[in-house]
Amino acid sequence: MPSIDMPRPQTGSQPQRLIMTLLSHYWDDSEEFIPPAAIIRLLEDFDITALSTRAALRRLVQRGALENAPSGRRRGVRLPEHYKKSMARTRERLRLLGPGAPPWDGLWTVAMFSLPEADRDVRHAAKSRLQWIGLAPLFDGFWVTSLDLADAVKGIFEDLGITEFLVMRASAIPGGRQPASAWNFDDARNNYLRFIDQFAPLRERVRSGSVGAQEALLERTNLMNEWRIVRHSDPLLPAELLPADWPRNEALALLEELHDSLAPLAIIRFRQVLEETAADLVQQATFRTFRSNPAGKADPADRKAPQSSETVRVRSRAR
Repeated sequence: MPSIDMPRPQTGSQPQRLIMTLLSHYWDDSEEFIPPAAIIRLLEDFDITALSTRAALRRLVQRGALENAPSGRRRGVRLPEHYKKSMARTRERLRLLGPGAPPWDGLWTVAMFSLPEADRDVRHAAKSRLQWIGLAPLFDGFWVTSLDLADAVKGIFEDLGITEFLVMRASAIPGGRQPASAWNFDDARNNYLRFIDQFAPLRERVRSGSVGAQEALLERTNLMNEWRIVRHSDPLLPAELLPADWPRNEALALLEELHDSLAPLAIIRFRQVLEETAADLVQQATFRTFRSNPAGKADPADRKAPQSSETVRVRSRAR
């Protein structure tokens, strides 16, 4: 699997993060290459200049997060297949959270690896990718998660050329430091509460039908970028290892409602921009609902996207 150096999750309107969020949510079912002009036009809605967008596209291609169209074809970029598979796994892990999550088997995925001091870049890449999929360091070089990610962790090490590693599933014996202490619960709780405070007013506006298509695309993109920050601070632990008043379920319910209710409007704006820059690709833009199936392919009903505001049963006011 090719290595992908993803932009780190953080606040702010990063061009690279915006590009990846937009393509991940409206272009991941397409094999076509979307023209740079369309991406430049989309990011103008986020007050990102064309110069910044072009620079971000170059960097994403260099990092392997996007691939260019082959020579002889119309210029454009698309998500590589290995990135789509990675996103599908991320979506599936998200479905394992919340009230419908399966019972925990009591086992931890434990990972350890060793590298020469000179391989600092490889060590950094390994740590970043382990954190990306949900592991945390309990001790230096000793990583844990309550999720069954043994195969994914093994794949990371092999992809990076790390040969000195150990991955296993094990239970923790009471006494001493427990695996759950690898995470900062206060930070995660505060991020959840901040997320709820930030987006609860938007939910009321969406319910009242006062959000237009352009704003829907802006807010849905902002929603997913902010959620990424929250998700990376969450320990992804089963309910029995969390405080009783843990705010994850409340935040998840808010995320799901906004994610799905904004989608039919957001796709209108996405398609409007494509109409201006690549009209023949308009029907390539699709969206997934929060509960689209685990295989990573949206159900047909999930992927339907209206072609105009007249087909949406809410008030659409594209600015």
